[in-house]
Amino acid sequence: MNLSLSDIVPPLRWTSPRQIAPIADDPRLPQVWWQALPVDRACATIGTPQVAARLADLSMACWGHLVLGDILPLVRFTDPLESARTADTLGREVVHKLCLSVIERLLEPAETRTAVPPHP
Repeated sequence: MNLSLSDIVPPLRWTSPRQIAPIADDPRLPQVWWQALPVDRACATIGTPQVAARLADLSMACWGHLVLGDILPLVRFTDPLESARTADTLGREVVHKLCLSVIERLLEPAETRTAVPPHP
């Protein structure tokens, strides 16, 4: 996969790196890694839960007023109901769980992916 985190999280493109860095930086990753490093390499370096945690923290600190589907558009496909709520109303733990689910699904080899189950 050659997608960076900013490719799947549009607000990372219009938020200043100086605002993102204190939350997302990690000494094991290059500066501005969310734009420069493919997601799979970032996950291999610090772990998928840590990448999702940084995204959840950014969602709460910088974009809490946005609906989660505007922060991470792919969540509209994996969890349409929750994607319509703001990060602030969902809370950090739910946002982390949803971000982790999307990133893990992106990292799955195509031949092992299953269809997203319908919501009841």
